[in-house]
Amino acid sequence: MNMRPLVLVLAVAAQGAHAQSLDDRIGSARGTIAFEVITRRNVCGNGVSIFISRDTSPGWTTSRQRNGMHFGRTGVAEDGICEETPARVLLTRSGGTVTDLRVTVGGRETAADTDLGIVKAADAVRYLLTLAPRLTGRSADHAVLGAAIAEGPSVWRQLLAIVRDNDASETSRKASLFWVSQEVSTVVTAGLTDVAMDDASGNAVRSDALFYLSQRRDGEGVPALIRVVRESKSMKLKKDAIFFLSQSRDPRALDLFEKLLAGR
Repeated sequence: MNMRPLVLVLAVAAQGAHAQSLDDRIGSARGTIAFEVITRRNVCGNGVSIFISRDTSPGWTTSRQRNGMHFGRTGVAEDGICEETPARVLLTRSGGTVTDLRVTVGGRETAADTDLGIVKAADAVRYLLTLAPRLTGRSADHAVLGAAIAEGPSVWRQLLAIVRDNDASETSRKASLFWVSQEVSTVVTAGLTDVAMDDASGNAVRSDALFYLSQRRDGEGVPALIRVVRESKSMKLKKDAIFFLSQSRDPRALDLFEKLLAGR
């Protein structure tokens, strides 16, 4: 019996399944759906918390004094467990529409009716950031988070596009702006030390001044905040000014963020 045609048919079928986009694979799946994506080297978690570290020196995942950002219900440092595993995205749909999305790293694997395994980071990012503007609440937060921690180039351009999209959900715009502002902060404080040309005692007063500038009506304080980001020698003041600018959502602030990130 000649098995060659059968082998060829199976090979073609496998290639066709592999060539399907992530959207198509999710669209044809049933029940709850899960997929995994490799994260950046500074990400770990315990199933209920995700930690993004600013320090990836040896032993950083077991340190109880990590420097970075924490997302989740409990601190990953509480029991010393912080696993470097792919991020797991769990989707729940109703009538073909995603109604719930959760992202976890580490911990016990959440079961799903359809498990797509590990997908390419670029495909996962594209899917999550296309979906995020249509989601609300924690699902939108998690969609943006999943894209932000995925392995690969920075996604600040896509995030900034969501921030500027008036049709996107409020949650997705706020989450995207948070991650853009974090990246801007990293860029503008590169090379500065915590104690720079501005003395520590003066920084407290200056920080208060930045707050009051941010409260001025009709964006009157925005130019001054932009000047602090561009010219201050203090890391703290730069970060404070970026935070207040991100809260303003002023077009001038978004333009500044774009220029800083594009010119790094």
